[in-house]
Amino acid sequence: MKMQKIIGRGRLAWLLSLVLVGVQLSMGIDIHRASADPLYPAPNGTGYFVYVLDRYGQGTNAYNAGNDFPVIQGSTPIIILDFGRQWQNPTTGNWGISLIHSQIKHSLNWVISVSQAFIDGYNHNQSHPATRIAIGVNNGNYPWDCDNTHPESVDGNWYIAGQQWGGMINNIVSRSRVQVWSANDIEDWSEDPIFQGWGACGLGTRLWLTGFMYMTTKYNYNFGNNPRTIRPLQWPLYDVWAVSWGYYPAFVLPEIYCTGSGWAQSWVSIISYHGMRFDGVASDNARSFFCGPRTLTWQEAWGGVHGLNTVLTNNGFSNAVLSTAISPHDP
Repeated sequence: MKMQKIIGRGRLAWLLSLVLVGVQLSMGIDIHRASADPLYPAPNGTGYFVYVLDRYGQGTNAYNAGNDFPVIQGSTPIIILDFGRQWQNPTTGNWGISLIHSQIKHSLNWVISVSQAFIDGYNHNQSHPATRIAIGVNNGNYPWDCDNTHPESVDGNWYIAGQQWGGMINNIVSRSRVQVWSANDIEDWSEDPIFQGWGACGLGTRLWLTGFMYMTTKYNYNFGNNPRTIRPLQWPLYDVWAVSWGYYPAFVLPEIYCTGSGWAQSWVSIISYHGMRFDGVASDNARSFFCGPRTLTWQEAWGGVHGLNTVLTNNGFSNAVLSTAISPHDP
């Protein structure tokens, strides 16, 4: 179903002017960050993935997973609960998620229940440091239309899905040791065989974030790789920057799995474009063979020879956890 069929031509024109030109929301909410001095450091965090399993919804499993989360000495990891991708029930129209790997479907109320139980378990353990726990989804929203070269064809579900996720996030409560965030594994996905050549685009993903910020004031981490390295026409510099930093809720923990130029090196052009901040990196800590022998460890992905901070520093961005465009609203 195309956007104009869902929201009407007048609202379609308003939304496209919003995301294409970068103007303000009609309600007066600025979608962009302001610049402010002086520069200040961001937390040098590490994105730690927790792939949510179906069994987390049973009994105290999610609570125990949070309570037993490992304490990493000398580090305060940013925890991402990865729920897979959004899904809409074709019969009822209700929104939910499709879990990674298993593809088991659950409602958004299930996501709220599991997330809150994990957060409460983490908060109960007095050895845990204060941190951010981000409730994660991805933009692999197959088969919604998404084509930056034909913006009129972009599916309105991108915007609606962002609203759904933002509204859901509002129902998850922070605790004394936990600040609740959202997260989105923003990638291109066209190389994933499960999607059979379909790919996400920058415009659709910006629509998602616009819908999200319409519903909530909470922040959202982009914890994906740089999709511009795969399909640059579908991911202009502005789009990658906007969903990683430029739009008000956006922060980034980029996936740095490998040593090739498409990983850490690719972010040089994004920070060069308009300035941004990196809160650390997302890594699977050498647990997979995605890059051949293994992926990079967290330490390698941030400070190693091919790590993000090393690459950015070597390209003139000394200590790139300092931003050149910091908003007074940033946490």
